[in-house]
Amino acid sequence: MLLLGAALLSGCAGSADPDTHAPPTGGPHASDAGAADLPRYDLGGTADQWPLWPDSAPEGTADARATTDSTIKGDAKRSPDSRVPQPTPDARRPDARVAPDSGVVWAPLPGNGLTADSPSAVLDANGALHLVVRGVGNNKIWHNVRRTSGWSGWNELPGGKTTTSALGVTVDSTGGVRVYARLANNEIWETRYAYSYWASWKQIPDGKTLDAPAAVTDGTTIRLFVRGVDSDVYQTSSTTTGWATWTKVPGAKDVASGLAVTRSSTGTIRIVARDWNSDLVENRLTGTTWSGWTTIAGVKTLGRPGMLRASSGMTYLFVRGQNDALWKSSTYGTTWSTWQQLGDVNRLSSGPAVVPEGNDLMILARGLDDRLYTFLY
Repeated sequence: MLLLGAALLSGCAGSADPDTHAPPTGGPHASDAGAADLPRYDLGGTADQWPLWPDSAPEGTADARATTDSTIKGDAKRSPDSRVPQPTPDARRPDARVAPDSGVVWAPLPGNGLTADSPSAVLDANGALHLVVRGVGNNKIWHNVRRTSGWSGWNELPGGKTTTSALGVTVDSTGGVRVYARLANNEIWETRYAYSYWASWKQIPDGKTLDAPAAVTDGTTIRLFVRGVDSDVYQTSSTTTGWATWTKVPGAKDVASGLAVTRSSTGTIRIVARDWNSDLVENRLTGTTWSGWTTIAGVKTLGRPGMLRASSGMTYLFVRGQNDALWKSSTYGTTWSTWQQLGDVNRLSSGPAVVPEGNDLMILARGLDDRLYTFLY
């Protein structure tokens, strides 16, 4: 069977969760009691109408988004129409008990970019923000970087590769930006950006995936997680000579999206994905022991989740709800806070990405017009 999985995780086993500790008593977002207590930034536009960009884009304006090919596995029961419950008018609102924060205002990202999928973003060691997307039209891969001087503008990654999903990104131990792409034949390929140059694309051996890869740097090792062609979660990790053999993450679990992955300061790896019931599920690796898959209750989702572990120790989880609004939860250990809707409904058409932005978090997502929008949390 072809494996599509995430990275091999290693370390010291322990029964206690190193993520579980008392929250800090001060600092931005140190207390996650509610969005009303946190600063908000108006980046332009109104809550009722998003600003529109000129009709220029990295890849033209044709809307040629690829859809999941249910024939890949020859298993009709896994097609999106038959496996994922379709929202009804009564089921569009996620089950949460915190009132929406209507003060959130999304603003268009500079650069006139369009994307056919969730954006992927990462900060490098120098604080530059790297944004990588799948373009609209012919699935080319585009890169935009923001330094102190401003945005570079959109540039196609060299090598002619195209992707049928969002991308995976991480910064390696030497400061290079690694990008992982799913090709049309479901193979997984990697490239690296450093000193303003892109390395040649290389295939990750033996792996195939139905969705966006997820990567995290763990010391000098890169751990890679994917949704396999059988929809189970698989892992591999970089070695001094290449990549380890793909293995299945213990506790068989079918997922219906790409994964989000974080690493704590003590080495705990957390992976989150959407399952076929549109619920969020997570699994955590502490040392050499996986916690097993558990459901993060309270919200039904669409698309790939976005997750970030902040320097405060808080892990933030952002998703696109079934009402096309942004929803947020957070945890210091194993118990997630009550879900809160951030902003209005009918805003997003992808899962979000999240990166640090000073003392705040920058949320990026694809809007209903395929443009990229952002706000600070």
